[in-house]
Parts: sequence; C-alpha cells; structure tokens
Amino acid sequence: PDDDAEEISHYFDETNWGTGNMLNLAALTMGNKHPSSYQYPTDVTLVNTTLASVGQYGEYFPAVYVWANSGEGLGVTVSYENCTFDGPVVYGNDGANISATVESGPVVDSDGNYYLTLADAVEAVIDSETKTGTVTLLEDCSGGGIGLFNGKGATDVDLTIDFGGYTYTCEDPAVGSTGTESQGFHLEKGNTVILKNGTIKVAEDSVNTKMLIQNYCNLTLEDLTLVGGDITQYIVSCNYGDMVLENVNINGSYGSSLVGIDLMHWLGTTYADKAPTMVIHNTDKNMISGSMDVYCYGTGAGTCTEQPTLTIYGGSFS
Repeated sequence: PDDDAEEISHYFDETNWGTGNMLNLAALTMGNKHPSSYQYPTDVTLVNTTLASVGQYGEYFPAVYVWANSGEGLGVTVSYENCTFDGPVVYGNDGANISATVESGPVVDSDGNYYLTLADAVEAVIDSETKTGTVTLLEDCSGGGIGLFNGKGATDVDLTIDFGGYTYTCEDPAVGSTGTESQGFHLEKGNTVILKNGTIKVAEDSVNTKMLIQNYCNLTLEDLTLVGGDITQYIVSCNYGDMVLENVNINGSYGSSLVGIDLMHWLGTTYADKAPTMVIHNTDKNMISGSMDVYCYGTGAGTCTEQPTLTIYGGSFS
C-alpha cells in the first residue's frame, strides 16, 4: 500500500537477506547480506548501462544497491563506464569491503577523477584533505539535492562547481535541515562556493523542491540560469554570508507569488551576528523574475538596525 512503500524500501537496511526476493530492492542489487550463505566475491562491470527504478513506487528504491560480504577476498568489485542512473547508488554498511571504480562519468574533478553523480563529486571535495576543489559537468545530468552541512564535515570548504554549459536538474529527494528538506542546494556558513557557467533547474515532477538555493555561506553565482518548477516558490534565499550574482538569470513557473531573491537577516539565531549582503552585476540581457524581498526576521525585527544589503549594478527585472 502507498503508506508502506517507504518503510518497505528500508526493511532490509538492518535485516539480513534471505532467499528469492528477500533483499534490498533496486534496479540492480549486488553482493550478499547473509551471514553464512553465498560466501564468495562479486565482480561486476557495467558499460554503457542505464539503470532506473520505475513504476508507481520507483521513487522509493535506488538504481543500485550494494552490500558486501565481510570476509577478506569476498567483497564486491564494481566498475562503471559511461553509465546513467535514474535514482541513487547506495553502498550499504558505509561501503565496507566494496571497491568501486568510475572509468568515465558525467562529472569530473580537476585531478581527472570521474563521478557518477554531482553529489558524489561534491562529497569528495568535502572529504578531501584540503577541502578545496573544482568539479565540472561533462553533460546534462540530474540528481538529488546538493548540500554542504557543517554537521557532516562541510566547514572551510572551498568549492567550485562548473556546469560546463550544461544543465543540472534537481530531482527529489531535496536537501535541507532536518524537517525542512525542501531545497535543491543547501550551503551552510563557514564555506566558500562558486556556481558557474550553466543552468540549474528543478525537475518538473519534483514535489519537494520548494526552494532552489538556500544559502548561508559566501556564494558567487556566475553566468548561471536558475529555473524553478511549479512547486518552487523561492529561487535564491540568503540568510547569511556575502553573495555575488554576475550575469545571472532567474525565473520559474510558480506564478505571481514567485520570489526571485529572498535576502533575510535572521535574528535570534546563530546567524544573527551578521546581516547578509548581495551584489548583482547583471546586464540588460539578464532577467530576474519574481519579487525581491529584503528584510529582518525574528525577535526584534521591527526595530532591527542591521538590515540586509542588496546592491544592484544592472540587469532587467520583472
């Protein structure tokens, strides 16, 4: 039944596999999660392969699910070359005893390493020793929300995402703070991010992405087009940090209540010490659609003396 689909999709997360279909369901399930049976290695090579969980409940199940035997030499080895996945790739048990190699993919970093998803590439920068890196799209691609969360190690990150002239489509699941997973990009303070050279849009069938970018860090948007879906009321919301927009277009299909830019000083929180700023360097060829709201919010908002600052040096607006 509909209200059990998500629960069923996670049933085997903490349960050993059995026989037949008694395992984690995905378009492709690899490995073994039985403590005594099937104790041998799994080797898989995927070339020019498209995997998707489809149907009425497809959104609840990953494209790939992998769990490896714990014994030495009994794990999972998988290689991907020019593969496309509609849905997440999940490595159970935190990837223990799983060796995955991406020979080519839609995203590459400055060291020539390929990734299956933009989220994987961003996570690699977060986990790197220097927490600094540029990742570049090599084709149009789609995936879930992208997040830099302080609580997950994303502090002092210096990240550039070069969309390479291509489009990244934000699908569900969206990201965000616990209870507000409603954003395509969620970027927390203490980080520096550049998003440039392409298009970010919300998938037409997204039911969660109500905000395209939620920003708290120092963020630059450059030569970028942002497109909201029918459910996306907010395109850019900045509650902390300094933002620069250069040659940026903003539009969406939410209707007359679309908010193109939301610039808010959030009082009474950990973001209260500094009002956010935004500078727009656009030309007449760049269109920002929707309202532009600049305000203080929270306890004392009515008497707030440190207002957010929006400075505009050009552009077209509607």
